[in-house]
Amino acid sequence: MPAKSKVQRRLMSMAKYAPEKVNRKNKDVLGMTGKQLSDFASTPEKGLPKKKGKK
Repeated sequence: MPAKSKVQRRLMSMAKYAPEKVNRKNKDVLGMTGKQLSDFASTPEKGLPKKKGKK
């Protein structure tokens, strides 16, 4: 599953490679598997919005 924004991609990358730096409110991403984190983190940033828009 690709990331929806640059911020989400960077969070997943941080959770994979530096989990101690993940904010307290985002700790639930640490429960994801390494494969899931890799899928999100490997999304190219070109064309992604900075933040996901509200509906």
